Amino acid sequence: MKQTRLSPDRRKLAILAAAVTLAEKHGCDHLSRTDVAALAGVTGQLIHHYYGTMGALREGVMRYAVAHRNLAIIARGLASFDPVAQSAPLSVQKAALKRLLR
Repeated sequence: MKQTRLSPDRRKLAILAAAVTLAEKHGCDHLSRTDVAALAGVTGQLIHHYYGTMGALREGVMRYAVAHRNLAIIARGLASFDPVAQSAPLSVQKAALKRLLR
């Protein structure tokens, strides 16, 4: 079966989606290029192409989490003093911390 080639924007989103999935389970601090690449079905070099550094990918994950109110990721970010998590609205931070304390 022929595989459909994704557009650059869709490929970048697929990488972000894989990173979000892993961050929900393990936190942004534990994301690895190898694990994200394996889940996204791409190479580590392609992750580098789209995000540059793992720090940039982690920041993208946290920005996504804040924008989409992903409390699991935000809570882990707050626990590790992530500046993007700390920039989330106070109501979102409170909800994320309540989730963390359950």
